[in-house]
Amino acid sequence: KEFGGSIFEQLDSTFAYLALCNKTTATFKGLERIEKVMPMQDLIVNHTMFPQYARFSPNKKAAIEKLINNGAVDVHNVFTVLPREGDDRQLKYCPLCVKEDRARYGEAYWHRAHQIDGVYVCHKHKCRLISSDVVITTRKKYELMPAELHIPDKLPEPEGGTDKEILLAQYLFVLLNYNISNNTGNLADFLHRRMNGTKYLNSSGSFIKAKLLYEDYLKYWGKDAAITNARAMKELCNGNRVNPYTISQVAIMAGILVEDLIKLEVTD
Repeated sequence: KEFGGSIFEQLDSTFAYLALCNKTTATFKGLERIEKVMPMQDLIVNHTMFPQYARFSPNKKAAIEKLINNGAVDVHNVFTVLPREGDDRQLKYCPLCVKEDRARYGEAYWHRAHQIDGVYVCHKHKCRLISSDVVITTRKKYELMPAELHIPDKLPEPEGGTDKEILLAQYLFVLLNYNISNNTGNLADFLHRRMNGTKYLNSSGSFIKAKLLYEDYLKYWGKDAAITNARAMKELCNGNRVNPYTISQVAIMAGILVEDLIKLEVTD
């Protein structure tokens, strides 16, 4: 939306879809024109799902350089990105955001915050997201999918999300949009220091009791728990799992503020 005029008409409100395709210069000739207005790094960091994949990765600096310098590289070949399943396979939209966008801009557009894997509620309006008919896949050819062609004129009545769904959506929204360069700490070290003084750290303070943490995690999240066993929890605590969704679920359950998780710093 920032571009306006003829460039905006050429883009057909497709920033979010370009993001989900995770392709750069090799797939869209207009990117040369975009770079005259916005550096490629800003486009990748602020208008794609890159921060979702890279937030806790130790290789994010090298990854963004690879994406910038080699436009044919798919982000799925830079990070380990699991296939989307169920409702996460379609682009999603919030009916209240669509109403606001149409009133303000004259058309709807895809919001990247609505495409966070595992999020089904709008962080702003606290209502359930609706799946469109646009399937997210790397198997098809890449093409522009303007939101107005896939979101109906008559929108369904919004349905509210649960308190935990809303909390998780808002938590992940902050993670997606906060400056990724400020996330320079080590996740495993942060979690270990954060568990100091809690029942989750063993008596000598040498390791996190992953089984106990997992049991409490299951009690908190129930059927919405993304981690399926204590071994996976141990891998997360050791910094070997960097999915922001599962990390955020653990952080919320453990009472970790999103501001601390972003910076990987322990505050009093």
